[in-house]
Amino acid sequence: MFLMGLSGLSGGFDPLILLVAGLIVEAIIGHLPIVRQWQGNPTYIMRRYVLWCDDKLNRESRSGGDRAIRGGLAVLFLILLSGSVGWVLASLSQTIQLIWILELWLVIILINQRETHAKVQRIGRALRQNDLRAAQNNLGQITTEAVDQSDTFKIARSGLEVCANAMARDVVAPVFWYVLFGLPGLLVCTSVSIMAQQIGTGIQKYQAFGFSAARLNDIFQFVPARIAGLLIVIASIFVPTAKPGSAFKIMMRDAGKYHSFVTGWPLSAMAGALSLAFRSTYKSAGEPAFVTWVGDGNAKITDRDISLGLYLYSVSCLVNLAVVAGLTAFRMM
Repeated sequence: MFLMGLSGLSGGFDPLILLVAGLIVEAIIGHLPIVRQWQGNPTYIMRRYVLWCDDKLNRESRSGGDRAIRGGLAVLFLILLSGSVGWVLASLSQTIQLIWILELWLVIILINQRETHAKVQRIGRALRQNDLRAAQNNLGQITTEAVDQSDTFKIARSGLEVCANAMARDVVAPVFWYVLFGLPGLLVCTSVSIMAQQIGTGIQKYQAFGFSAARLNDIFQFVPARIAGLLIVIASIFVPTAKPGSAFKIMMRDAGKYHSFVTGWPLSAMAGALSLAFRSTYKSAGEPAFVTWVGDGNAKITDRDISLGLYLYSVSCLVNLAVVAGLTAFRMM
């Protein structure tokens, strides 16, 4: 990795070994509730920082240009702080015994495989039990969209969209930047992603203030989004009834049709693999909304499709782990 070569440190655990261990542990136990709610959790600190910046810097009395500059400075400071903390901790983990445990803990809590699976699985379970209200409530916990008027098909579609987004944003992107730049890369990637989720939305309040965070997140997700799509194509080889050829074809054809830059690649691959179709609505200021479709399959997605989608998601995570393990073995040769 670039980090280890630049620092010249050779002690401690190889960071790639910590990454493999972190992926395995997170897949088995996920994020414990006490850890998620702990105020010392780095994701909690990052979210509090973004809320503070929004309150102090993004005031309606300021001009759009002023707010855009302040938003850019806020995300720049967060990147510098995250990168510096990551560099210090990564260096210490190579020189001081047992500090590697802290780095491993950060890898576990900053990569999200199991939690997304569990949340979408609860949606599928509620749909199987014909409990529309429970399905809406579970979906409302993982999306910012209004869910009160959602029918079973829309809920199921949204659940799989969350899976595809998580594959790129919460699994592949953190791993990709950790492999390249170690803990600093992981922390910077996560901090930009969190800031983009909170203030990088298209609503009027954040169009100026969140512009820098949104564009930087697009940059950070550019390669990981495509890798996530390819992982789903590969994983479809090992999933019964899935179609890897169609997954690749639909991904290459429809990835750009989806309104989310990050989600389009893995979602279109999932659509092709499972013969599904996902609706995407584009909205822009002063322009009427228009609808496009990703995939040629069935748009009436059910709980059975959620089960297959979760299976595909899980196998994709295993393929991702296998790739990292292969890199680790190659590095140790």
